[in-house]
Amino acid sequence: TSIPLAWKERHEKRFPNYIAELRGIASGSQVAYEKILALNFDEELAILSLTEEHCSDGVLPKLGVLVHNEDGAESDKNATFLVNVRIGKSRFYAYTYAGELCSGAFAWTPILAYTLNYVQPLILNPESGYGRSFVSRAILDAESLSEAISLAMKTPMIAGHNYQIIHIAHTYSFFNIETAASISHITNLNEHAFFFHANEYDSLNVTQTVSESSLHRTVRAVAQVGPHIENKTDLLQLLSDTDDIDGSGSLPLFRSTTLATVCFDLPNNLVSIFENGPASTTHPIFST
Repeated sequence: TSIPLAWKERHEKRFPNYIAELRGIASGSQVAYEKILALNFDEELAILSLTEEHCSDGVLPKLGVLVHNEDGAESDKNATFLVNVRIGKSRFYAYTYAGELCSGAFAWTPILAYTLNYVQPLILNPESGYGRSFVSRAILDAESLSEAISLAMKTPMIAGHNYQIIHIAHTYSFFNIETAASISHITNLNEHAFFFHANEYDSLNVTQTVSESSLHRTVRAVAQVGPHIENKTDLLQLLSDTDDIDGSGSLPLFRSTTLATVCFDLPNNLVSIFENGPASTTHPIFST
């Protein structure tokens, strides 16, 4: 897929280091740079035709716990990596798709952690916006929470994105940020007993396309299960749920293409990553 020349030039000017990372990925993998670049604009290029939406977040802010399901496609299985990165001053772990910048999924630094959800606004900004992969990568180089939030909220987007950002240095705070084109909204989640986000805008008032899957996951999480969630175990059970609002199991929270589930447990200073649903096993595939 061809990338508009204006997009290339805009990103080369603002994010030359990340363009260099993509050129390095292309060289190391012996995949054409143009193909690697296109991978990093996949959601922007598909925004008007994509019908299947991915990823869900459940948060218990007062208990300091966030659980995220990273949903992908069948082709993404065995094509994701947990990368431990040290570049200059930057230090981070990032769950990363092959050929893409860190991270289009979830990541954490000594200062913050984030998880991401796809959203589909109908207001676009291809003339001056940036790709979500580049903004997410920039957040990992942020030297403070305020810098990270500013990058997420003030960087104009080609389309839009949803971030859950956690401040993990010294004290923990949870924020939900929704962006679309040149507008954004932030919600401080610390006063919420329970918060859930799938693939639709909750706070930012924009026209959007919402899939049936996202609607089903939201109703299942908020209306049917949410009122009964009291602790971390309940939250892990929710994100492992394979039922549906009608009992059919056709549009569940945990699906056959859920690649991984991450749990950020701040009081215990613990990050755990699970395959096959966290409720199905007591042993994560990664824990630190």
